[in-house]
Amino acid sequence: MGNETQAEDQEFAECDASARTVRFVAETHGAVWDTRRKVTPDGRGSRVQFTLAAHTPSTLKSLLFSLMSGVFREAMNKQVPALKGVCEGGAPRKASP
Repeated sequence: MGNETQAEDQEFAECDASARTVRFVAETHGAVWDTRRKVTPDGRGSRVQFTLAAHTPSTLKSLLFSLMSGVFREAMNKQVPALKGVCEGGAPRKASP
């Protein structure tokens, strides 16, 4: 465990430019991960809202995913600096460990 990182392929599922939303889907470890991002104006900048859902036929995995929601939230928040860098037209910023 520790600092291991496992890369997973995500499929670009849909993009609605007028609604400023994008959706990615990945299937791994017996679950379908559905990630949505919505960008809305916020003062002079923008706000990004992340939504992550995990769909699995396994009751045990569903329970574990619910219990681990805080861990998932923290991992999603680490992606924000890289996304911010791209949105601001600069080079992607490395996510902090």
